[in-house]
Amino acid sequence: GSCDIILSSRRYPQDVLRTKTPRTVQAATRKVDIRLEGRQVAVEVRSDGLGSFWRLGALRMNVGQAGKR
Repeated sequence: GSCDIILSSRRYPQDVLRTKTPRTVQAATRKVDIRLEGRQVAVEVRSDGLGSFWRLGALRMNVGQAGKR
């Protein structure tokens, strides 16, 4: 089955939540590149397949400093 990965971020705690377009992941998908900017990040994994089985492996993120500070 497939699932969607949805990433959202905020620049500061009371900011509006900015959501990226969902990326669909299949069983054969090895890597998904998504660029995101913010201080707070939310990761959502969604699937609507009845009777399908999937599991989330290691979630790895490359995080770096951005901005002028």
